[in-house]
This record gives sequence, structure tokens and C-alpha cells, in this order.
Amino acid sequence: MPPGFGHLNAFVVPMKRKLIYKLMVLILPLTLASVIITSLALSLTSYRSFRQNISENYREILKTAAGQVEMYIDAAKTDLEALALMLSALNLSAWQQEMAFAAFMQLHSQFLSLSLKDPDGNSAAECEDPVNSAPVPAIILDQNRSGRTAVSGVWVNENRLPFVNVGVPVLRQGSVSEILYGQLNMKAIWSLLIDIQIGRTGRVSVLDSDGITIGHPQITEVISRRQIRNSNILEKLTSSSQIVEWTEPWDRGTRLCLGIRLAAPDWVVMLSQDLSESYAHFYRHIAWTAFLTLMMSLIAGILSWKSCRRFLDPIHALHRQVKKISRGDLQSKTSIAATDEIAELGRAFNEMVDSLQKHVVHEVEQARQLVHSRNLAELGTTASKVAHEVGNLLNNIGLTVMTLNTESMSSKGQKALELLKNDALRIQKFIEDFLRFAKKPELHLRSMRLHPLIMEALTAYEPQAQPANIRFEVDWPQNIPPVPVDAEGIYQVFSNLIKNSLQAMQATGGVIRISAALEPEHLLIRFEDTGPGIDEQNLSRIFEAFFTTKGKQGTGLGLAIVKSIIEAHRGTVSCRSRTGAGAEFVLRLPLR
Repeated sequence: MPPGFGHLNAFVVPMKRKLIYKLMVLILPLTLASVIITSLALSLTSYRSFRQNISENYREILKTAAGQVEMYIDAAKTDLEALALMLSALNLSAWQQEMAFAAFMQLHSQFLSLSLKDPDGNSAAECEDPVNSAPVPAIILDQNRSGRTAVSGVWVNENRLPFVNVGVPVLRQGSVSEILYGQLNMKAIWSLLIDIQIGRTGRVSVLDSDGITIGHPQITEVISRRQIRNSNILEKLTSSSQIVEWTEPWDRGTRLCLGIRLAAPDWVVMLSQDLSESYAHFYRHIAWTAFLTLMMSLIAGILSWKSCRRFLDPIHALHRQVKKISRGDLQSKTSIAATDEIAELGRAFNEMVDSLQKHVVHEVEQARQLVHSRNLAELGTTASKVAHEVGNLLNNIGLTVMTLNTESMSSKGQKALELLKNDALRIQKFIEDFLRFAKKPELHLRSMRLHPLIMEALTAYEPQAQPANIRFEVDWPQNIPPVPVDAEGIYQVFSNLIKNSLQAMQATGGVIRISAALEPEHLLIRFEDTGPGIDEQNLSRIFEAFFTTKGKQGTGLGLAIVKSIIEAHRGTVSCRSRTGAGAEFVLRLPLR
């Protein structure tokens, strides 16, 4: 070994070890942090997904149970109404009525008693259980006298068991002659609830409007008259038709509850389950996630140690980077953890790559703009040629239709001719709109007031608005100054927006409101309607060319033309809407 090389070797080995430690201190914490953050993000995502799935499953179970309860009550009312219809059709003696009641209760075991009363509540015939007998509530009699079927609130007998009263008017010669009154057993509803199994602690119960349990798989819950004590939750349940979700303490800790109100009768169906049981699967998932995170961290540490040993030589790293650049990869950058000349070379190399990348991006953008301009020019030329040829064809079709109209034809031929005529007009309208879109708007600006143009457009569409029960409202302040616009183009913008609102409101009617306001540099014009609104998934695409939700009725160019004309005026157009709440288009035109 030449003299001096031994000292150099002794210097290089400690430096290699020092670089390993530096790289480990830098890379290992970042690697472990990324693993932990990723695990936490996945756990949070899993928690949200699990919670959403739990909520959706519970809501489906709750809706199913509520539907079964409603079907049970509706079926009872239907059966009782059928019996009332039979009584009104047949003139039965008191003995025959009692026999009919007995036969009815034999077939419909959910009824504990039946009675026939006069409009004042006096008994005419009955088949009652003395234990469950009760006077007819006044509210039931009032509704029955008016010819309506009525269901009472829940009442409790001496055994603290709940029942429901159902009253059906018996009509003879168009007036209420008697009232068929039945007492409905709640045991059938309990049978429905017992069949719904949700783990070990999950239950579905039925509450009355006061929050008292009237139906539960466990009879002790009904007899004990357990009640919701949170008045805020009870108010939400009884005043909303949507599902309400909350948590509350109970005998075994905390339970998750969901409730939905039934309109008729005025009950609440509630689902409850112990919170720890609901999230037991998720807790097991978290335990596995923690174990896997630990294992991944250990593996990441080992891999980081091995990776550090492969990147000790900064010259090799820079050499690999030069090869990447030679293959066209301008996104990669070299990173040399040192403060010597090699690090300076690496920074200079990165600056060179940044400069080259900016130059390439600039050149690509210029080329893209040039191609886009050429494409628009070719599109306009092609559109003109196609429109000319198709226009000739449509003119020939129109002349042919006019000629055929003078000839005698069958009704089938007349319908085919009318279809041909309508399709020709539709294609002609599409070509006209396409030409307006394909050609850049040529503006002939002059300063003018826009209120007369608004009124002219509204007058043109008034014949379409009146039959559909659509009103126009205009709020145009007197201080709105003239603005520089192309009259024909702006009139087309107003016409397209009014036409869109009219088409959206044909089935419902409503109001189209147009208002104006001044901003420091712009005139603000709003077109609002009370139509069905626009779906959120379609709202971002309404200004795209050829996008339409009207099927064959639309070309998808109306709003694209509006956007093109407004932007040619150096203005902006936007839309705000949501389903069922109408739509609002906002135009901003520069005042100068």
C-alpha cells in the first residue's frame, strides 16, 4: 500500500459511519411518522366508514320496523272499515250484529272488543271484554261524526297493559247513523318486535307521543311504563318526520338510540343497542391496526437502515440523477446531505433542471394555445360548411313537406310528415346554436340601458308563461346606468336564461324574478326561479357544451352560448342551486 493511504482509509471508515448515523436520524423518524400517520388515517377512515355503515343498517332496520307497525294499524283500520261497510249495506238485528261481531273477532284476534254506538256514544250492540271496556273518547266521536276513521291515543287497563281505540263511522244514506268502535290489542305489535334481533342488547320498541313505552319485546318494559326523560329528544322525535339519533345512559352503561315518528297513529318507533356492543367489531379492528402498525414500524426501521447504506456515496446519487434527466425525467431532483462542493454541484444541477422545466412548460403551453386557436378556427370553418350543406337539405325537406301537405294522405302518413317537419326544425335550431357557439362572438358595443331589453324578452315569453301559471317579477332600480354591451348578444343571454326557467317550471308554475344591483366596477343581474332546482352532480357541468338534462328537447348549447357571450363582454356568469330550491343565475357585466 503506498505511503499515506493507510491514513486516508482510517479517515474514510469513520466518515461512513457518521453518514449512516446522520441518514438514520433523518430518515428513520420520517419513515416511522409516515407509517403511524398512515395507520391513524386509515383507522379514522375505517371508523367513519364503520359508523356510517352502522347508522345506515340501523336506519334500514328502524324503517322496516316502522313500516310493519304502520301496516298493522292500517290493516286493522281496513278490516274495521270493511265490517262497517257490511253493516251499512245490511239491515241486521241486534242479535245478528252481535253474531257478526263474534265472527269478526274470531277471524281478527287483534281486536279485544267491538261495539256499535250511536253518534252520541250510547251502545247499540257490543261484543266486549269487561276487563278492557272503556268509554269512547270524545275526540274519536268528533272525528267519526264528521265521517272519518279515527285512532285514539294509547290507554292502559287495570293490568297496566296498553290498548288502542279505533272508531269507524257507519254511513247510511250519506250520513253517520252509527259508530263501529273497536279496541285493538298491542300484543301483535310485540310479536313483530320480538322477531327483530339486533345482537344481544339491540331492541326495537314503540313509544306513544309522551315517550312512554307501549310496545317492547320484554313485557316488563311495558308494564313499568319506561319513559324518555330527555325533553329535547322527545320534542325532536314528535316534531320531525326524519330519523333522530342520540345516545343516553341506561342500566348497563350507554346505549345508541334511533327513533322515527309515525304520523298515524302518533307514535314513535325506537331502536336501541348498547354502545359497546355496537362498536365491538371496530375495537377489535383497532387492536389489529395497532399490532400491524407496530410490525410495520419495525419493518420500516430495518428497511431504513438498509436503505441508508445504499446512499452513502453522493457522487453515485448525482450520477443516477443525470441519467434520469437524460431520459427526460425533469420532475426528479437530487438531494445530497452535505455542505461540500458536491452539495453545491447538486444545488446548481437542480437549478438547471428547474430552469429547463420552466422553459419546457412555457413552450408546451404556447404550443397548446396555438393548437387550440387553430382548432377553433377549423371548427368554425367546418361548422359553416356543414351548416350550409345541412341547411340546403333542410330547405329541401321543408319544400317537400309543403308539397306533401297539399296531397291527400292517410292519418299515419300525416303523423310521419309532422314528425319529419318537427325533426327538421329541431336540427335547424341545433345548427343555429352550434354556429353561435363555434364562432367567437363579434361584439358591436354601444352604451345602453338593459331594462328595455329585459322587458322585451319577458314580453316575448309571456304567452308561454301564462298557461303554466308562471309570473314574472322585475326589480330594476332607477339608478342603474347604461353599460357598454352588444344588444343582440345580451338579448340572446336574457332570452336563454328566461327560456331555461320556463322549461324547468312548466309542471309546477311559480315565479321568475329578475333583479339588478350595482357593484364598484360591475353591474350585477340575477335571474332567480322557484323551479325544481339543479342536482349537485349536474351543477358543475351546466355550462359545458352539449351537456343537457332535457333529452331530445335540448341541445346542450344554450348555457354554453350564454357563458361565451358574457365572457366576450369580459364579464362572468355563475349559478347557485340545490334540488327543490330553485336556481339563481348571476351575471356580472363591467360598467366600463
